[in-house]
Amino acid sequence: MSRRKRKSSNGASSKSATPLKPAASSFSWKDHPVVVAALAAAGTFTLTTFAFKEVIIPTQIADINNKIRDLPSLEQGIETLRIRVKEKDAEISGLKKQVESLQQRNLFSSGDPIPNSLSKVQLGQPISDLENFFQAKSIDKEGDSYWNVTLDYGVFREITYYFDETSKQNEITHISYAIPAINSYSSDFLHDRLVDALGPPTSNPRRAFFHWKTKNHEVYKIREESFLILPPGASPGYWPDPQS
Repeated sequence: MSRRKRKSSNGASSKSATPLKPAASSFSWKDHPVVVAALAAAGTFTLTTFAFKEVIIPTQIADINNKIRDLPSLEQGIETLRIRVKEKDAEISGLKKQVESLQQRNLFSSGDPIPNSLSKVQLGQPISDLENFFQAKSIDKEGDSYWNVTLDYGVFREITYYFDETSKQNEITHISYAIPAINSYSSDFLHDRLVDALGPPTSNPRRAFFHWKTKNHEVYKIREESFLILPPGASPGYWPDPQS
């Protein structure tokens, strides 16, 4: 009699069962590093776009609108400043006319041909003294032996100071004073004022050539609008020889 195979107590064969393969682990693309990075970048881009559209642009638009709104008040402020500048210019112009009017009435002191308004610079002073009494912009130093001073108001607008460039301090040797060529003065204005201060001319060698001799100066005039002063005993090269 054949032997029967022994069965296990649970009725299964004593032969061990074939082991099962473990189930394959499930895979998700969203866990891939590249995908994670892409999703992070997309999130950042979304937040940036949101901030730009919802915060930055509206803020800039509001700022521009505020500037546009403020333009009328700014324009009004500029116009107010323009009006004030015009008023100040008119005030300055009026003051300059007052100065000129006062100078006309007190142009010279008796016996002195140097205009009262320009008396701070005399013959014999160093030419550099001009820089103490006139603004730098009004002094033209182009000449080798003279400086021109140009003023924008007053009776005398053009003054030329001649100096000895060989002397130690470049002392002033003679001075020319001129009123504007185009002015409201009569042709005899300057001549009459010199006569008032110095008396009749000392000599009149030719028509329109006038010479006054004072204690400290020689005064020569050949033009309606200007005259020249020199130290005692000196005369300009163009002056006629008394013996001729």
